[in-house]
Amino acid sequence: MSIYIRIFALFNLANGLMMIIAPMTWYELTPGASDSGPFNVHFVRDIGIAFTAAGAGLWLALGNAAWKSASTAIVAMIFIGGHGILHFVEMFAHHLELNAALRDFAMIVLPAGIAGWWAVREVQRST
Repeated sequence: MSIYIRIFALFNLANGLMMIIAPMTWYELTPGASDSGPFNVHFVRDIGIAFTAAGAGLWLALGNAAWKSASTAIVAMIFIGGHGILHFVEMFAHHLELNAALRDFAMIVLPAGIAGWWAVREVQRST
């Protein structure tokens, strides 16, 4: 499981940094980004900061004993979990086409669910 979390952490770090450094490129290359509304550089960079923080939090939670704590995993999951829940709800509220719903489920909801399960497990281990 830790290899998955490392990959997920690095993906979130890379995604967040791209959103901050090259927001228009991120917007143009990310499947479904333009479907959610017009480009807004401030919004993309704000969300990039959240992805960067989430990735860093997950990475730190896998680190040495001083950094490995349930609270670090929880902090990372506040954004990742919330983002996954938002997309899951919008899949039904906006009646997404099947290909868009499958894309969102595979790229956002499922990875967030797996990372959320891991964070809950870390909390249980620490108590």
